[in-house]
Amino acid sequence: MLTPAIVAVLARIGLIAAACWAGKISVGQLALLHDGWEYLRLARAFAHGSVAALDPATLRLFPGYPLLIAALGLGREFVYPAFWASIGCAGLCVMLVDRLGRDRRLGWYMALMTPSWLMFTSTAMSDSLALVLAMGALLAIERRRWAWAGLAAGMSFVVRPVGALLIVPIAIEALACGPRVLVRALIAAAWVPLVYLVASRVMLGDAMRAARQYTAQDFAWPLWAILHPAQNRNMGAFWIVYQYGVIAASWAGAFGLWRRMRSGEDYIRPMLAWHVAAGLFYLLLPSSWAFQAMDRFYIAIWPTALIGIAPWLPRRKAWNIALVVVFGAASFGIALRWLAHLAAVFPFAARGF
Repeated sequence: MLTPAIVAVLARIGLIAAACWAGKISVGQLALLHDGWEYLRLARAFAHGSVAALDPATLRLFPGYPLLIAALGLGREFVYPAFWASIGCAGLCVMLVDRLGRDRRLGWYMALMTPSWLMFTSTAMSDSLALVLAMGALLAIERRRWAWAGLAAGMSFVVRPVGALLIVPIAIEALACGPRVLVRALIAAAWVPLVYLVASRVMLGDAMRAARQYTAQDFAWPLWAILHPAQNRNMGAFWIVYQYGVIAASWAGAFGLWRRMRSGEDYIRPMLAWHVAAGLFYLLLPSSWAFQAMDRFYIAIWPTALIGIAPWLPRRKAWNIALVVVFGAASFGIALRWLAHLAAVFPFAARGF
């Protein structure tokens, strides 16, 4: 269980080094890619008490990850703590998928696949932190630790809003244990988001500032981008096929989870509830560019997809090793190419930290 986690950390350190070399950029510049420059600005603003002075567009991002960066860097260093948080949480996710799926093979797949999972956990992004909290909540549900499940769900929400949907498996499983258990779980889940909403109201004058900013920025009817292929022509054939492949694989995982649950593996039920709820949330997201980012969004359900398709993975050790090596190498190469390409076109001067 520990070995694949170590491999996951080393692979991401290697990807960072390779991306800096291929893109001819520094580690500090790599940290700016994607939304990294905004997360770093948020972290510095939290450390210096200047959040209200930020660009309103940056305030669409939820505060959990930048708060962790500020805490790890003691309010003075931000770039390296951003990578520590992202890479460290990726390693924890690798360890947790073994426990959730009760299958030692899964850690190796989680360590090195997919390209998007590798890339977004080798940059200053919030995905691995949100995912480790979601997986922690699911593990706590399985063990009937309702206070911990609720706390992890609430913390996941303040990292990425999809974490709010962890209330679905919590409610289903807690209610089966009685109304009092359900109330206790809901209280545990509510207090962290409540603190966030009150703080947003006090500091920014609007408790729903992040949600309103997202809506104002790129609102579109659900499925609009998927049902209008012309909108996606600038993505390129590979990227379009990859996005549809991510969606198909994720829902194949949902089918696998359902089959396992129907066969008597009751511990799968909360995972299935989370998988379907989060999968539908992103599939129906009212955004004009949702389809272009589906590979990133569905990172939230990548571990449960793996658990769902686990019965279809090879049983022989040699075949599993071959699949992990081949697909892991391909994932690394694709992620490196994406990062190098982004580094070549990224407006570092305008988006500096």
